[in-house]
Amino acid sequence: MTEENQVDLDSLLDDEEDDSIFTSTSSGVIKAAGLGTHINSALGATPAELGAAECFLIGRIIDNSGSIAGLSGGEQAICDGANIYLETFAGAKVEDGILMGTWKVNEEDPIQPFVTVDSVVKLEVGQNYEAFGYTPLYRQIYTVMAAMLVKMDAEYHDAGIPCRGILLAVTDGLDEDGDWRGNPFTASMVANLYEEIGHERLIFQLMGVGSAANWQKVGEEMGIEPQHIIESTTDPHDIRAKFHMASKSAQSASKSAKSFSQSAAGGFTVTP
Repeated sequence: MTEENQVDLDSLLDDEEDDSIFTSTSSGVIKAAGLGTHINSALGATPAELGAAECFLIGRIIDNSGSIAGLSGGEQAICDGANIYLETFAGAKVEDGILMGTWKVNEEDPIQPFVTVDSVVKLEVGQNYEAFGYTPLYRQIYTVMAAMLVKMDAEYHDAGIPCRGILLAVTDGLDEDGDWRGNPFTASMVANLYEEIGHERLIFQLMGVGSAANWQKVGEEMGIEPQHIIESTTDPHDIRAKFHMASKSAQSASKSAKSFSQSAAGGFTVTP
């Protein structure tokens, strides 16, 4: 992977042509919120570095808010679950074209940008993961989703390489961004960007932990289909099990265009 990969986002965001990858609305959101640097920090491996005929992006947004630390065994369960998700792809080869990027929910730059599976680091409590702070859920989802659109269209499509992806967001709480910044991102903003990318290219999964919200309602407000919304109790065993379900769905989707369509239709019920 390369940390130096950069895209001229100013040109992309100011492009008024019909083939611009961003609408004027999403371009305005990105510029107003100053997301350009954080999008570029996510890009990682270029088409030349990947060297595969197709690309499959996996974005993971992992909750590290303070409420996770309040759950019995919560931090370890979240790390274990994220690592189970990673281990599902342990046998993936570079030629499989799978890239994975990982974010904590309240840190704007990734733990790692999009890199090949063999370069992804595991999450470890006290090393690269600690639960504290608040939950800017919609802002973080919007940033990662925008970065995935840049990779799909400005990098891989332009290189003649088909690219699809899956985005998993894991949270135990509702969005708190407006409480801190006063100019919050919203569920409808996320839904609009998801629609721009196209559900035929991106599967958006939500894993809600605990009973802080009606997760079906939260997910549907972001444009997520019901079959891609999953709920977990706060029991560590259940958290790990639901991560495993999410990973199996992602693994199935990554295999081919046909498998992707089947996973999109079947959601968490799809197995490889």
